[in-house]
Amino acid sequence: MIGLEKQNIPTDLQDISQIQNLEKQLEKIGFNKEEINKIMGENWLRVLKEYLQ
Repeated sequence: MIGLEKQNIPTDLQDISQIQNLEKQLEKIGFNKEEINKIMGENWLRVLKEYLQ
């Protein structure tokens, strides 16, 4: 298991040109909106805020 304790990873993304489909693919394999938001940047923003304060 990785990250948010999901065993699945999106397999429908063939290369970086399809990154715009990442959110839909994560939802399709069972990630909820909160988990997707974390993956898409909330964790990164949290770390930056903590570091910059």
